[in-house]
Formats: sequence, C-alpha cells, structure tokens
Amino acid sequence: MKKIIVYLLTAVLLVGSGTTLEAQNKKDITTSEANKLLQKTIGNWRISSYEWQPETQKFVETTGNASFNKAYQGNYIKEQFEIKKTDGSIVTGEGFLRYSETSKRFEFVQLDDEGESIVLMVGEWRPEYNLLTLSSVKETESFAIGNSNVAHWQYFFLEDGSIKKIVRKPNAKGLYVITATNHYVPANTAGL
Repeated sequence: MKKIIVYLLTAVLLVGSGTTLEAQNKKDITTSEANKLLQKTIGNWRISSYEWQPETQKFVETTGNASFNKAYQGNYIKEQFEIKKTDGSIVTGEGFLRYSETSKRFEFVQLDDEGESIVLMVGEWRPEYNLLTLSSVKETESFAIGNSNVAHWQYFFLEDGSIKKIVRKPNAKGLYVITATNHYVPANTAGL
C-alpha cells in the first residue's frame, strides 16, 4: 500500500513539474506585440486560393481580393474578402480579428446587431513558426465555415510580407485535413 501511495505522489509531482516547466518556457505575447502583429495584416491584398474538391480529389485554384482595416476605435482588424469561384460566382465574407487582453488570446469574432462580439475562434501566436493559430469555439453553432462549424486556421507570416492561411476541417474519420489554402500578397506588389 505504501508503494502505491509513493508511486501516485511521484506521478502527481512529475505531471505538475512538467506543466510548470511548460508554462515557464511559454512566453505570453504582450498586448503591444499582439497589436504589432495584427498591424501586419492591414492593407489590400490579392488572394490565390486553393480549395479542396472532394469529388475530384484535387485542389482548384481561384483568385480574389481582401482588405484588412482597423475598426471600432482600432480594437479590431476587419477582414473583408471576395473570391471568384471557378463557376464564375463570387463568395464574399467578413470577420474581425482582435487580441483580447483580458483573455490573453487572439479571437476571430462577428458582431451582432447591437455591436456585441460573438467569439467564433480563439488562438495564440507561435513565434517559433511566425504562426497565428485559431480554432473554432465548439459551442458557437451559429457560425458555419463551409459545411462544418469546426475548423482550425493557421496564418503564417512569411518573410516576403505575404501571409499564407491554411484551413483545416475534420473529415469523416474526425481527422483534420487541409480543405483550403489562401496566399495573401500585398496588392501593391502582386504580380511583380
């Protein structure tokens, strides 16, 4: 019995020390750093979009435009996009990115009719990869990204000033697979 108690205490201490070490190694981003990161998105962009087509088992390339602007006293970055599909139709959308100082996380939100934020996705900055990750908030059922309200977004901030966004959604087996990639290039340098 004494061996079991010692074993359990040792296991608890190891788990606790691992969590503490992980927390010490993870440096939280400051609000100032988060705002500087979000500033990098501001401007007009040309988009090369690649969407997975399950019926053909291939990615199809389309193009579009996006703009990121400060909104609501600079507390949000508003993204508006327009992508021309292969059938000629145009898909439009908008959303708001922000850094929540109280929650210490990035958030993708939509605003209701009263201007209140509905948090759809939450995430963090991964400086070792120049990567902003966002994941769906599961209890948000009114938000649909394609045919599923669950997704992971990854924004890679590339050295040339462009941004690569990768969208992952669960497949029938529950594994997250890439369903789209969007490459954002500043409109003033596109095609050079």
